[in-house]
Amino acid sequence: MTTNVAESLNKVLKECREFPLISMLEAIRMSLISWFVRRKSASAAENHAVNPKVRDILDENFYGCTELKVVAVGSDEYEVYNRKGNRFEVNLVSKSCSCREFQMLLIPCRHAIAASSCCGIEINKLVGEVYTTEYRRALYDGVFHPVPTPVSSGNELLPPLMRRPPGRPRKIRIPSRGEFKRRARKAARICSRCQGKGHNRATCKLPVKDK
Repeated sequence: MTTNVAESLNKVLKECREFPLISMLEAIRMSLISWFVRRKSASAAENHAVNPKVRDILDENFYGCTELKVVAVGSDEYEVYNRKGNRFEVNLVSKSCSCREFQMLLIPCRHAIAASSCCGIEINKLVGEVYTTEYRRALYDGVFHPVPTPVSSGNELLPPLMRRPPGRPRKIRIPSRGEFKRRARKAARICSRCQGKGHNRATCKLPVKDK
């Protein structure tokens, strides 16, 4: 819904957009390599089964579940009550909670953590696969190989015959749908004869202002 990612990438590739096509692709490849290597090293050094940001959410939910009361309804279904007497239904198999936080984010809410502590299920097993360290390492497991150089056949490869389009090449990005260009406010014109605004000395009909 937003163009934040595209804007960030455009800023990184601002200089290499003036390069030839192969050089531009090579600059993009080197940028991606630096990003992936840095993230791959961070994921390889991670010893926990869950990503760090998700662990912070789990710790916060864990401290909030100490005041909850858990009642076992079935083997995998539980009813959790807070101090106000509100009831929440938790199912650890389908990973659902009536508060809807557990089902939407795939991160155990405090009601699910309270229910898992009663049945001895590890909290990390309730976290969605996309938030695990193993899944994170698989994302950056690929390698970006260089663009292959065409094999020369002995004849010189010339650029295609084409006419250069009229005008200067475009350097300003075309706004995407939903974006509006901000217009700079123009300074008001001040007359040097009467110090008034909105006209100049040639069209001034007001009396001269005393200095």
